[in-house]
Amino acid sequence: MRGRVETIQNRWGDAKDVAFTAVQGLLDDLEQMKGSVDQATLEKAYDFQRKAQFMVDYSVSENSRGFHAPGYSLAVLNAATDYARAGQLALRGVDVDIQRTPDSYDIKPVDRPGPK
Repeated sequence: MRGRVETIQNRWGDAKDVAFTAVQGLLDDLEQMKGSVDQATLEKAYDFQRKAQFMVDYSVSENSRGFHAPGYSLAVLNAATDYARAGQLALRGVDVDIQRTPDSYDIKPVDRPGPK
């Protein structure tokens, strides 16, 4: 069991690091390209940045390091990476088509267990 937990958490940690690197890369590009691209392009890239950052924050704040739902946890981090890279492409004038839109995620508050 310990080995399984370590494997799941190591995979999650690797995916988290990739997602953080992608988000930081987009933030660096946004800062560098301010003033050299039009406002509509910047807004599109910032939209991707917000989506990517939300997905990373959501995954990290969940705090199980992927153990309770390994596939879902990796999918969330992969989506964050995808959004961040899409933002970088958008800054370079590439028309990006994301397969899964942010509003397709069903993320709702959950009641805490225990006495109310």
